[in-house]
Amino acid sequence: MRNLKIIISVGIVFFIFWFIKFYIKFPGISMDIIGIILTISSILFGFLAGFFISELWSRYTEIRSTQSERCSSGLNMIAAAEHFFDNKKFEKEFKKLVEKAPIADEIIKWEEGHLEINYYINIKNSFKHIKIENEKDSEYLENLLNNYNSFVNTTIKLDILGKEKLFISEWFLMFALSFIIIL
Repeated sequence: MRNLKIIISVGIVFFIFWFIKFYIKFPGISMDIIGIILTISSILFGFLAGFFISELWSRYTEIRSTQSERCSSGLNMIAAAEHFFDNKKFEKEFKKLVEKAPIADEIIKWEEGHLEINYYINIKNSFKHIKIENEKDSEYLENLLNNYNSFVNTTIKLDILGKEKLFISEWFLMFALSFIIIL
């Protein structure tokens, strides 16, 4: 099926060029003018393609970095929360809310990251069951809250990075320059 699509596409392209050249009688242009147009459009295409690829690559590396930071924060948050697991009410609600977040993360599409943020924010609802009895509990709670904040912040950052793509105008410009080079 895929090979058939390629053959049909090549046939359509040949037909379009035949139609433009022989049926419409596309005017002939001197080789000097064609060389200038090809040089300018190729240079512009090279600059823009390099810029766009660089932009997408930096986005990709930022996503990888943020994802590893989010995983680290999540694991540290869970480790800090384990200190309070003698409180069964907290343990039950915390585990339930923490389990919901990654499930939503897997189900929700990359472009719809804003829908999963609430699952991560809702984890804080379990913190109301924590009771501070000594200085050690206070330190663990502070660690828990710091990691929780980092966990949510990196999730929000991933949502923003997930929606950052090339604009339609940028794609149009690339296709227009490609068309000029091909023509």
